Amino acid sequence: MVLDGKLVECGAVRYTPAGIPILEGVLQHQSTVLELAKPRQVLCEIRWLLAGEQALSMQTHALGLSVRMNGFLAKKSLNSKTLVLHVQSLQILDPR
Repeated sequence: MVLDGKLVECGAVRYTPAGIPILEGVLQHQSTVLELAKPRQVLCEIRWLLAGEQALSMQTHALGLSVRMNGFLAKKSLNSKTLVLHVQSLQILDPR
C-alpha cells in the first residue's frame, strides 16, 4: 500500500523489549478520485507505525511535512480491530 499525505501527529520513540525503536503517528491523506465517472474528494487520517533505524531519523521531522509511505495494514494488536499502516519505506516529498 502506498499513501501520500501530511504528518499531523508524531509521538516519541519507544523501544520494544527486544530493543527495536518504534515511532507512531498519524498521516492525513487528501485526494480526488473518480467513482462511477464522477470526482470524489477523499480525506482521511490513518495511524502509522515505523520500526527500526528509520524511526530514529524520522522523529526529528516537523509536523505538516508531506511524505509518501509504503507499507502494509495490520491490526494494532492481537485483540484490536483498529488497523495501522506499518511503514516499510518512507519518502519525504517536500524537504523544507
